[in-house]
Amino acid sequence: MRIGFDISKVLGVSDGIANYSRSLLRELIRIGAEDQFLLFDLRQPEIDRDRCVEVLPDLPPNTNVVSDRGPEPGELDVFMCPAFKVPELESVPLVYTVHDVTFVSHPQFHTLYNRVEVLSETVTALLRDSALLAVSEATRSEISAWFGVEPSRISVVYEAAHVLYAPPAQGDPRPEILQRLGVDRPYVLSVGSIEPRKNLRGLLQAFSSLDSSLRDTHALVVVGAAGWRNEAIHRHMSELADRLDVSFAGALQLPDLVALYGHAAVFAYPSFAEGFGLPVLEAMACGTPVVTSNRSSMVEVAANAARLVNPEDPVSIRAALAELLQDDSVCNRLRKLGLERAAEFSWSRAAEETLTLLRREGYRRRSTRGTGRPAE
Repeated sequence: MRIGFDISKVLGVSDGIANYSRSLLRELIRIGAEDQFLLFDLRQPEIDRDRCVEVLPDLPPNTNVVSDRGPEPGELDVFMCPAFKVPELESVPLVYTVHDVTFVSHPQFHTLYNRVEVLSETVTALLRDSALLAVSEATRSEISAWFGVEPSRISVVYEAAHVLYAPPAQGDPRPEILQRLGVDRPYVLSVGSIEPRKNLRGLLQAFSSLDSSLRDTHALVVVGAAGWRNEAIHRHMSELADRLDVSFAGALQLPDLVALYGHAAVFAYPSFAEGFGLPVLEAMACGTPVVTSNRSSMVEVAANAARLVNPEDPVSIRAALAELLQDDSVCNRLRKLGLERAAEFSWSRAAEETLTLLRREGYRRRSTRGTGRPAE
């Protein structure tokens, strides 16, 4: 089967959709030896081949990198849309991933451009009778509620942590990244793009209100790409800089990120809404106790392996942080539960389930071409 794949996010700055696209594509190519993969960048006229080789080294012979054009009629059996973008070619069947519906459920957390673009692409995918892929049961329910799609039309395929996310080996030295950041004490880690939905302001307020015995002996390390609408967040961080030990690391490469997860005292992710919440799983895979929100998919992903808090209540966040920073027995229990929970997810399984969906759509549409009747 000839499978098209949009790599417009694969080659860009690391964020949730970029990490999803890269991890899924690598595994699809690995397990889909009998299929041919053709890669397109639906946002740029040309593919940066050097960057493609860097991000996706050792592409096998069954993969063609195509630039300077979009897919052409009859070239593909099915097209994978992992990044809220659909190809202009209307004859090819689509599998369209919906990572979340916060562009309609929480419009205050998005720019107008982002809301319009993502909504337009999603509606286009729906009008083209695309097979929909949701990254959690919570997201499937939200798609159904907001767009009137029968839940049975939506497949749920969970994400997973990269295989490199694992607890540090016993006796591992303090990571060099901490020296670069100037962090010399135990720390609370937060990972996510710097945007209002991630609730960094709530986390900062909670951290700053900890008792001095904890606040003065711990740092807060914030990792994430620039995001959007973050001026107030950076201003708030600057206002607290003179009395808090807060380090902003920006976007990091995978080895540094794994090291930060593994050596953190606590991982905090009090987001207002998520389609999946991959950083929660990444922290658990590294054996780090997690504080996350009692909302949307985060409850589903964390299960019983994290402290759940009300993201709208900094007092709730502060109480969870204080408990985990002081109670080793609770931390040890959450570490064990978190490792067990993270092990239930894998990109191999995600790719197998996605490939099954791609083949089903490709064969379904192929079998009805020229019959004059719609697919069943």
